[in-house]
Amino acid sequence: MANRPNSLINLLVIVVFTLSAYSTLFAATYTVPQTTEVKLAWNSNAFTPDGYRIYQRTESQAYDYTQPVWDGTSTSCTVYNLAYGTTYHFVARAYVGINESADSGEVTFSTPLTASYTIAASINGNGAISPAGTVTVVEGADQAFTITSSEGSDIVDVLVDGVSVGVVSTYTFTQVSQNHTISADFDYTTYTISASADTGGSISPSGSASINYGGSQGYTITPNVGYQVADVLVDGIFVGPVDTYTFDQVSQNHSIHASFIVDTVTITSSAGTNGTISPVGSVNVLFDGSQTFTITADSGYVVSDVWVDGVSIGAVNSYTFASVTSNHTINAAFSEENQVPTADAGPDQTVEEGKTVMLSGLNSIDPDDGIAAFQWVQIQGEPVTLTSPNEPETTFTTPNVDSSGTALVFELTVTDYSGAISTDSSIVNVTWVNMPPNADAGVDQTVQEGDQVQLDGSNSTDADDGIASYVWKQVSGPVVAVSDTSSATPSFTAPGVESAGTSLAFEVTVTDNGGLQDTATCLINVTWVNTPPVADAGSDQNAATGDDVLLDGSNSYDADDTMITSYRWYQTNGVPVELSDATAVSPVFTVPAGAEDGGQLVFELTVTDSGGLQGKDRCQVNVKSTAPMMHVSMISIQLKQKGRNTEANAFVTITDDAGSIVTDATVTGHWTYNGDPLNTVSVVTNGDGAAVLQSAKVKAASEAELAIEITGVVKDGYTYDPTANIVTQGMQIVP
Repeated sequence: MANRPNSLINLLVIVVFTLSAYSTLFAATYTVPQTTEVKLAWNSNAFTPDGYRIYQRTESQAYDYTQPVWDGTSTSCTVYNLAYGTTYHFVARAYVGINESADSGEVTFSTPLTASYTIAASINGNGAISPAGTVTVVEGADQAFTITSSEGSDIVDVLVDGVSVGVVSTYTFTQVSQNHTISADFDYTTYTISASADTGGSISPSGSASINYGGSQGYTITPNVGYQVADVLVDGIFVGPVDTYTFDQVSQNHSIHASFIVDTVTITSSAGTNGTISPVGSVNVLFDGSQTFTITADSGYVVSDVWVDGVSIGAVNSYTFASVTSNHTINAAFSEENQVPTADAGPDQTVEEGKTVMLSGLNSIDPDDGIAAFQWVQIQGEPVTLTSPNEPETTFTTPNVDSSGTALVFELTVTDYSGAISTDSSIVNVTWVNMPPNADAGVDQTVQEGDQVQLDGSNSTDADDGIASYVWKQVSGPVVAVSDTSSATPSFTAPGVESAGTSLAFEVTVTDNGGLQDTATCLINVTWVNTPPVADAGSDQNAATGDDVLLDGSNSYDADDTMITSYRWYQTNGVPVELSDATAVSPVFTVPAGAEDGGQLVFELTVTDSGGLQGKDRCQVNVKSTAPMMHVSMISIQLKQKGRNTEANAFVTITDDAGSIVTDATVTGHWTYNGDPLNTVSVVTNGDGAAVLQSAKVKAASEAELAIEITGVVKDGYTYDPTANIVTQGMQIVP
């Protein structure tokens, strides 16, 4: 080339030529063009040119450098459209812009001579093969055939040179070197219809049936005697309770299934307000079958009656119709659930022999239908006669007792108008010399579930002869096992609770050595999330006979719940009173006559939160007496000795507030010897207002101490308060 720069001459060296020939077939004419191809490859230059050009010539031709057969930037290429049976020569040149290098080394390639064969393609049946007929193929070339079935037909086999190659949709002859045949066989497509039936009837024909494409198949559905067609499913879709069905122009698999039902009867159920019946409404029941109905009352309500076919069968929670052969009805009615009454036998009392005692159940409550009946029964102690045991209040006269006194226990049973019952008891201690004990059940406690809880009655006291026994009982809450109910300090394990927690109440009854008794209660709140409420029974008050007294629990509170759900007041000491409403926040009562004799009326308030936890508190009303007060104005002691035996006489003078002597007052004193109990004696004052209380004889040692304490002064129309006396004790040393 005239314009190529010397710097590019001979820069391109072809080191490797890889030559291969490829034949190309044209399916549109089914002829093989007489061309082939060659692949050339060379090494790259030392620097990168703009590209490379390939030039070719035949044996008798020169290179035409204006007509490259390939132009590109890679170091290999394929040259196409080479004639068979021809020798070709190739050179490569690198170029930059319009400048080319000199020729590379020349490469020579001779194409093979041409050869061809025939492949005969045919079909048998409803389908096609492509290409079809006789196809000419150049020797060494490949030829592919496509086999296609017509709608409703399938390929059943393909034969190549008379040998089956199976059900294939394509087949390729590779590097053909001889004549061949290919034949495709087709047949109509068949589909399966599966027919089945449940118990109670049949379908015909049943089982699996093979149907050619485009064919049809009819079915007959027949119920047994006593049944009817419930439904027919075709390919999983309900077509209704038909008795025949036909598949037309079948082009896919199908299924048909028939179901049957027994003739049915109807039971109609309904429920009034505040409850449900299930199932409700019109219920279809198989002939000779059964059906159960469940009746459920809403919270706070109960089933009041159930009617079957208009006839009452009572307040049942379920009913079953068996062997049903006709239509029926069932209806349920509901009413508010009866709430159990709460009996309150009044406070424990301490009285003297020969006195009239009133037992009062007036503070018993029933939150809904009221209390229909009261029943008082004596369950412990010397029998007494109750004046009106079937009334809310009843009286009796206390019996004569010895110096130990006696405990009388009475049980009150209340019954509401729905027949629910509740019981409570009260103790009446009849005393002469012995004073009743004071029970103490310990402080209320708040514990966690699983805690070991100890009840503590050890602070119970008895002023004179000591406590002989303890008896614990659980009065409310989930039942727990108490370790020893006769111990002063039994224990139990707190039960598991929900987040609201629970409250347990325990009562201890203590009995002194003389048989007198007293009771006290304590609360144990078992918590998890909820905390117990705090009860506040209000301040202690002073009142006189006939005064109206307002108890006030309004300062009670609960730290986490929105409100306190219930209040319950109990009288625990003093002459029984009637509260205006024992469940009110602030009930009222009138101080009854005789209350001043006891001096104090004690009330206990129990509050409950929405989770059921409780708190309690006490208050007392001090009743001011209008009667004159008696005082011990003087005690003098004289000793009488005879040998080693010594006895003492205490001369006691009783006066009133004005300083006047009081006659016919019973003075009771308790003698001790060196601090140990000796004897108790009661004497009536004479006309001088004096009473002589004599000790028991004792073999007294020198320097021994004989002492007396005045424990009571009693006279009708008068009162006595030991705490208001300066002189209540006297003492003398034995010389």
